[in-house]
Amino acid sequence: GAFFNFILNLILIPKMGAVGAAIASVIAELFILLLELYFVRNFITIFDILKPSVKYMIFGIIMFIITYLSGNILGATIYSTILQITVGIFTYLILLILSKDEFSYKHIFSKLKRRD
Repeated sequence: GAFFNFILNLILIPKMGAVGAAIASVIAELFILLLELYFVRNFITIFDILKPSVKYMIFGIIMFIITYLSGNILGATIYSTILQITVGIFTYLILLILSKDEFSYKHIFSKLKRRD
């Protein structure tokens, strides 16, 4: 995966700059995902992976929409970027809390409660 990413970076960065690096990283990660799915195809199906992930994908889409809209309203400054990150984090956390997500309660929120 790293080698594939390196080769794509050599090709895309001179032509596209930082956008090329981002595209190369996404393509390389997709390549790794497909390769891993190929090797585990006899043990696990794509449905086994996607079924529990649907809720998180929906939360991610909701978070993206809210963050994107806030960015359009506020414009492009360092402060609006920091605010967008904060809004995104809180949006996702609120969605996890409202859905009473079992994984989050077990592994994240329970550790935060112990720190008090």
